[in-house]
Amino acid sequence: MQAYIETTFYECCISAQYTANLQVLFNIEAIAQRMSASEKNFTEYLLTSKHNGRLQIERTVKKWLESQCGPTNMFFKKNEIKNVTLLTIQRKSLCCTIHGQAVTFSNESHDYASMADAINLLRYPIIMMEKLQRLRAGTLLDVEKDASELIALANDFTSEAKELSLTLKKLG
Repeated sequence: MQAYIETTFYECCISAQYTANLQVLFNIEAIAQRMSASEKNFTEYLLTSKHNGRLQIERTVKKWLESQCGPTNMFFKKNEIKNVTLLTIQRKSLCCTIHGQAVTFSNESHDYASMADAINLLRYPIIMMEKLQRLRAGTLLDVEKDASELIALANDFTSEAKELSLTLKKLG
């Protein structure tokens, strides 16, 4: 999971240098195509890390969804969950924003915390982008100006990987 987090971090850092839009993420696949041949091992590491991490998350969420009630399944299928930008749990509902539209899910006797965990796993790249956007000094991320915050965030990969792994275990 740590390699997936690191790859997502790189992907988001490059994106945040060019856009303040949370929804716009440059794919590491496109970035890797522009890397020199001498960095082939690193490029393969990035691509494999993203693929394996994403696959593990998607399998876990899919398995969790199979054990959920019909309304929960419909909510996940009907909405682009990976694009959730704001997620809040209220007493009797789960509210999120998808493409600027507020979407509410309400179902009696439902575990909204597990639902939020599943959503947050799927939207992890946006969560990373949100973190980067909050720490930047200017309108866009500047590697020199924001270096200390970037280093602090990068130093947190291990603990973040543990958190992500715990969430995966809770759902799985």
